[in-house]
Amino acid sequence: YVKGNLSSIDRSYGFVIDNLIHNIGTHQIHHLFPKIPHYKLNEATVAFREAYPCFVRKTNESNIPAFVNNWLIYCKYALAPSGVEYFCYRDVIAQDTCKKTS
Repeated sequence: YVKGNLSSIDRSYGFVIDNLIHNIGTHQIHHLFPKIPHYKLNEATVAFREAYPCFVRKTNESNIPAFVNNWLIYCKYALAPSGVEYFCYRDVIAQDTCKKTS
């Protein structure tokens, strides 16, 4: 549960949209502590980043390219082969990359 929540990425959607969607771009805090009210997310995010800098994941990548990139990865790697007990995108992508370079 916690590992999955920490893997989420914070991003800003711009001042206007961030305020319209109640700062939901503060994904790590939102996923770790879903009961924190939206008006406290920024304050909680600052405290989390100061206390646990090694766990902070944020990006300045634009939303549309990020969405397209994730969608392409999902389309290519979404289904685990039959009989597999453990499946991780990172492992499959690394294997695919190694095949291309050899």
